[in-house]
Amino acid sequence: ENFYANLRGGARLDASMQPFPQLELFVVGEGFVFNQVIQSYRATHLGLGDTSVGATLLAFGRNGFALAPTARLTLPTALGLYKNAHPMALEAGLVGLIVPFDELRLHGGLLGAATWAVSAGDSDDRGALISNVGADLVIDDWIALVADLNAQALHRADLDRLTVGLGVRVAFFDGLGLELGAVIPVAGAE
Repeated sequence: ENFYANLRGGARLDASMQPFPQLELFVVGEGFVFNQVIQSYRATHLGLGDTSVGATLLAFGRNGFALAPTARLTLPTALGLYKNAHPMALEAGLVGLIVPFDELRLHGGLLGAATWAVSAGDSDDRGALISNVGADLVIDDWIALVADLNAQALHRADLDRLTVGLGVRVAFFDGLGLELGAVIPVAGAE
């Protein structure tokens, strides 16, 4: 009766460059996205996904600890998905990394977010808080297991969503890899 599912898959390309040692500029493009919502109605999208551009600046890094402000702008490039309104988002905050030993990387972040739409009508502008904590267990140079706890609050409810993400990262060679993962909702309005 209250069944809801959102199945999503696709291929994403991440590219980055470091014009200065402490600055990383990045672009993330979803070249292919399959998204199916199953509820009392069914909706499916197959095509291009969104594109994000951003930057991360290493503010502090020493002895297996790093802290960096980051910002990302998401552009509405999922052609065919949006009709008459093109949503955009801006996220900014602080991310951190702790490496207690070579095989374990602990990461986390706290960001503020704003969403709006380019539309002929009124935009439903919103803000949110986004947090993430997780761990990468490096099995070998080419493979790692990943676990994340993600939360988003104040976008549509006090707690929009709390999810657990599990994945495997495989590196084919430096700069090219594959990540397979699943995200499981635990709590929240979504």
